[in-house]
Amino acid sequence: MSKFPAMVRLLAIMVGLVFVMNGAAKLTSQPAMVQQFDHFGYAQWFLYAVGLIETLLGIGLLVPKSLRWAALGLIPVMAGAVVSHVMHDPPDAVLPAGGLMLVLAYLVWRTGGLRTQESGGDD
Repeated sequence: MSKFPAMVRLLAIMVGLVFVMNGAAKLTSQPAMVQQFDHFGYAQWFLYAVGLIETLLGIGLLVPKSLRWAALGLIPVMAGAVVSHVMHDPPDAVLPAGGLMLVLAYLVWRTGGLRTQESGGDD
């Protein structure tokens, strides 16, 4: 049984599935993903690297023991996406990546922030 509230777990599962699907789309070189990375001026290998990170950490969001660290690891990935969209796209294109980054920050906060497991503390 998870020590996190049901709504936090549900949110983590939904966001985790989003990252697994988007990561898989990058790893399988879906045309929309290839076109987007080309538009940003990134090399093809970077598409695969981001796809692998998103897939693995997306799976991590599905596992209660790794949820906090997976969310923490995905925040810089989404910060990079925000910067890429700000530099190359209309302002509204930043909303999905920015929104996901805020949800990830919320998950980190609700699952203990940056405290280690040993430091304890009640939520």
